[in-house]
Amino acid sequence: MPVPRFHVDAELDSGREIVLPAAVSRHATRTLRLEEGDPIIVFDGRSDFEYDATIVASVVSRPDRPGRGGGVKAVLGAARAVASESPLQIELVQGLCKGERMDFVVQKATELGVCAIHPLLCERSVSRPDPGRAKRRIEHWQGVAIHAAQQSGRVRIPVIAELQVYEDWMAKGGSSGFFLHPEAKESPSEVDMTGFEGSDLDPEKSLRVIVGPEGGFSQREVERAQEAGYRGLRLGPRILRTETAGLVAIALLQARLGDLG
Repeated sequence: MPVPRFHVDAELDSGREIVLPAAVSRHATRTLRLEEGDPIIVFDGRSDFEYDATIVASVVSRPDRPGRGGGVKAVLGAARAVASESPLQIELVQGLCKGERMDFVVQKATELGVCAIHPLLCERSVSRPDPGRAKRRIEHWQGVAIHAAQQSGRVRIPVIAELQVYEDWMAKGGSSGFFLHPEAKESPSEVDMTGFEGSDLDPEKSLRVIVGPEGGFSQREVERAQEAGYRGLRLGPRILRTETAGLVAIALLQARLGDLG
C-alpha cells in the first residue's frame, strides 16, 4: 500500500512534532487504521516540498465532539522537493453546474494540474445558491481539491475563488486565455500559442479556460468574452457536457504546453 499523504495547513520543518487536524486524524486511524510507528507523508499546500513523517501517538478527538480537540501526532523527517506542478499556470473558469458535477470538475481539474478554479454564475446557470449556501459550497470544493491533491501527488492546492457573476468577473480583467464554444474557429491543435510555447513560456503568466454552464453561454456572454480579449476554442465535432469540456481542454493544453505526454 502506498504511504498515505495528508495536507496539513501548518508550518512544517524537519524534526518538528505536529498534530494532524481532527478530520485528518479520524481518517488516518479509523479508515486507514494507521498506528504508532506507521509512516505518512505531509505537505502544506503552499510550497514545492513534502515531508516524510512517522506517527508517534494515535489520539483521536472525542466521538461526541467531532471536529474538536486533538488528533494524531507525528514527527517530521526529511523534506523532499516534488516536481508535480505543471509549468503551465492554468486557471479554470467554470460556469456553475449542479451538485456532484461541480465536485467532479474540481476533483479532476486538480488532478490535471490547474492552479485556480473560478466558479461563475452565468445567464443560463441552473444552480443559483444563496450567499450562505454559496460560501459552504466554496469550502466544500476546497476540501475536494485538497483530497484530489493528496491522492494525485500534488504539493500545491488550487485556489477555489468565491462565486461571482459572469459579468462582474469579466469586468475585473485579468490574464489571457480561451472560452470554449462549439462554433469557434480554432481548435487546441490549431490555435496560435505565441507567448506560451517553449522558452517564451512565463511560469508567472496564467492561461484561463472559460467554460459555460449546462445551458452554454448566451450570445451576450460570448460577445463579452471576445471584448475582453479571450479567444474562442472548439473541441471537435461533438458538443461536450460542461463537466467534460473544460477537462478535455485542460488535458489538451497540458499535452501541448505543459507536462502531460
